[in-house]
Amino acid sequence: PHASRVPSRYPSHEEQRRGLEGGDGDDASDSLAAHQLALRLGGRLRRMAGGRFNPRRGLQLCALHLDFDDAHRLHGCPLIYALHLEEGVELPQGQEARPMPHSDLIVFERGDGGRCVRVQTACPHHVCVVIFCSDEHLHGNVFPDSLEPSVTPGLALLRLVPYARKGIDAFSRAVEHDGALWERAVPLLDSRLRERWAARAKRDGV
Repeated sequence: PHASRVPSRYPSHEEQRRGLEGGDGDDASDSLAAHQLALRLGGRLRRMAGGRFNPRRGLQLCALHLDFDDAHRLHGCPLIYALHLEEGVELPQGQEARPMPHSDLIVFERGDGGRCVRVQTACPHHVCVVIFCSDEHLHGNVFPDSLEPSVTPGLALLRLVPYARKGIDAFSRAVEHDGALWERAVPLLDSRLRERWAARAKRDGV
């Protein structure tokens, strides 16, 4: 993980486009170009305490792994963590500075291990941003002392994961050199999207 040459602002559309011209993600610019976004919520908000809430799922544990299908970026892609404490909730004594230690992120220097760093991701009054190449550095969560969660109700950690896919990078480059490919692909993408929405509407009785 490193923080060298990280842009202080989000790149413009033109800068992101130029970032693909170098042939390897954002090698030609300071762009942190990504085209996918996953959101995960760990912890336990008070309104999630009903019968459908699975306490263990709230731990949001992630085993050590490499993201082989992620497209390579010279600077990597950011993981963004934001801690939320609901109004009126007080942390137990001793947890004020480190309320969710099981959410700490371990990042190794190589894909097969080596030295590692442990990053506290649940930081009160701060947003934590970790930038690394998920396809090159082995990473995952710290295993908790117990699988019986003891997260304080009213405390949750939002994790935003912007990332890029190798297949979409390859498609973007192909479209750049063959405009007709885009014209053929868009109707197919629209058709799949309409089918998904129709199936969801049928399931929800809309």
